[in-house]
Amino acid sequence: MKKLVILMCCLSTLPLSGAPLYRVGAPKPQDDFVHWEVSAEGVFSSAEVEDSDGNKALNGARGVGLRTTYALRPWLALGAEGLHFKKQTFGPFVKRYEAERVGILAKITLSPDTSPRAYAVLGAGKNFYSLTYGKTMASAHWKKTKKSASYVQLGLGLETDIWKAWFIGAEGDIFYGRKTGLGRYYQTGKTWEALGRLRTGIRF
Repeated sequence: MKKLVILMCCLSTLPLSGAPLYRVGAPKPQDDFVHWEVSAEGVFSSAEVEDSDGNKALNGARGVGLRTTYALRPWLALGAEGLHFKKQTFGPFVKRYEAERVGILAKITLSPDTSPRAYAVLGAGKNFYSLTYGKTMASAHWKKTKKSASYVQLGLGLETDIWKAWFIGAEGDIFYGRKTGLGRYYQTGKTWEALGRLRTGIRF
């Protein structure tokens, strides 16, 4: 019995599943990295809206966004984001125009062990549009049109730690999607859209 206890004590000092031992001050194990990231952002978009004659009725939009990701590897994270653009009015008959965006993404960090960190983003999702026409001679009620359209996304960014888990950064994205009709008189403009972001968040 005494020999069995000694044997078990010896076995308990061995690394499980062949994992290597790490001394104090030695490099961290490869899987010891930050997993979660949550960030808020201000966004500036080149999105356009055209009238039925192809004239620009709206050029550009501003908004806010939220993003959360979970890292599977030090260089690879998967997540989701949502953007909400400021309500706008344009044309003689439009009371309110709103746009929102929801999607999933993969964040590929090109320099995970440095600060600042460079990264790329690949994403896809849906745009949601809402356009409310004002009262006209032909209608005594507000007429509201809602549409949605899919998009794909490619982006590049740079972020840096400023205090413990807190970071700031900037990102530029290109979105591509089809033109979408917004009722009888308007449609979204170009099939592509440039978007800039100023980001801040925490990693834990």
